[in-house]
Amino acid sequence: MDIRKIKITYIGHTGFAVELAQVVFLFDYYNGQLPCFPEGKQLVVLCSHKHPDHFNPGILELAEKHPDVVYLLSQDIRPLVRGIKRGQVHFVKKNAHYEFTLGAVRFTLDTLRSTDLGVAFCIVAEGKCIYHAGDLNWWAWKGARKASLESMAKRFKEEVGLLKGRKLDVAFLTLDDRLEENMYLGMDYFLETIDVKQAFPMHFWEHFEVIPQYKARPEAAAWQDKVMEIQEMGQVFDYKVGYK
Repeated sequence: MDIRKIKITYIGHTGFAVELAQVVFLFDYYNGQLPCFPEGKQLVVLCSHKHPDHFNPGILELAEKHPDVVYLLSQDIRPLVRGIKRGQVHFVKKNAHYEFTLGAVRFTLDTLRSTDLGVAFCIVAEGKCIYHAGDLNWWAWKGARKASLESMAKRFKEEVGLLKGRKLDVAFLTLDDRLEENMYLGMDYFLETIDVKQAFPMHFWEHFEVIPQYKARPEAAAWQDKVMEIQEMGQVFDYKVGYK
């Protein structure tokens, strides 16, 4: 068995860096200190949609230090990056499948349709399956009409259902306390429905206390050990992973 490392850095809000043996994936950078990306590894930057808490135009400057950077951006971001001259840019559609070969790096990307704007990402690279929800969540806002809440639940469950049968090594999932007691719905349903090895809460606006609160609930007992406790911006989770 080949033992390699997977390194996950929580940058802030929904921003994560996932470093594998040959490639680094940067998801939905918005704020916080970017880590130093190692030389010799392919850098792939993904943005799920144009909301300013998911897309920071400053990521386009990464091409100055990393000329081989590849950007995978949701279609709705296209008007915001017109005229970009550096880096390789791909605009991805909803509910689509892509295959990429970047030198020695190969990976696949499947997108889901967000229940808000843009897409969610599901990547398979180096034998690992990585999911980032973007704004695909069960957005059950208090005070919303019954018909709206029912439609939201239906759309969320349909999109999540497209992942059934997959084994996700890492999943970045929304836990937004603005939804009050309804903030648990999306994460509960996802972890109850999909096979996930490690789940990282996100979109909690640096209210770190919501994570232990989530895990302490009886409803989360079956998967609480899978939920990683993020305690600060810049926190690094470093694992050794066996590759057959």
